[in-house]
Amino acid sequence: MASNQVEKCWSAFESALKEARSGCSEKSVHDLRVRIRRLLALLDLIHTLENSDSIVHLRKRLKKILKQLGPLRDIQVELATVRKLKPTGEIRAFGKFLARKEKAEIGRVVRKLHHAKKAKLRLRKSYGSEVEGAVLSEVRNLILKRYRRFAATRKAFDPASGSSLHAMRIAFKKYRYALESAWEVFQWDPGNRAEKMHAYQKLMGNLRDCQLLEANLRRWLKRRSPATGIALRTILDRLARQQRRWMSSLLNVGTDHSIPQF
Repeated sequence: MASNQVEKCWSAFESALKEARSGCSEKSVHDLRVRIRRLLALLDLIHTLENSDSIVHLRKRLKKILKQLGPLRDIQVELATVRKLKPTGEIRAFGKFLARKEKAEIGRVVRKLHHAKKAKLRLRKSYGSEVEGAVLSEVRNLILKRYRRFAATRKAFDPASGSSLHAMRIAFKKYRYALESAWEVFQWDPGNRAEKMHAYQKLMGNLRDCQLLEANLRRWLKRRSPATGIALRTILDRLARQQRRWMSSLLNVGTDHSIPQF
């Protein structure tokens, strides 16, 4: 039932929040962001069952936490990638720069998370099967709205624009999580669709992370000597090649992520 699924998602969110408050490790930040997105998607579905002001308020608070975690998540992904590179003097210097940014951002985020008040869900404990049947069309309309938004961003996608990729990626996440929430609430079988959608989202994420790392590295190099830029030319070329490979895959991969029949 929908209410049981909300309780399950809420419990997982609280556990992830507690873990992140203890120090904001890369894994805990990632897990908390995923839990928030899944809970937001589920609350959207529940909102079709119960038009509650408490749900609207809770969504705003969850989205605020999600936004606060964004910059830290980007830094931690970049730092994890840099640590895998050959540890030259220049790479170590850039890694230290990122580590200092991470430390400052962790301090800010941990304070924010500790100040976040716990919200209570004011939802009915159960929903009858007749209610779930009655709102099936509304759930489908919500998913259709998410899909159309993704389709629009896909059509408008500009490979030369990082913001264009970001918009398409966020739209696809919302569509994917809405579908997965519906599958869980209504006990539908997604088949291999869930795996394909996860792979598509991961491809966009890898490309976006690589773009952000290159941009951050170039900004850092502007404050360094020309010799440092020359020393890191190989790394920049490698990042550019990787982006071209991922972009090619993104443009050529099958995009049949249309709404399944249910």
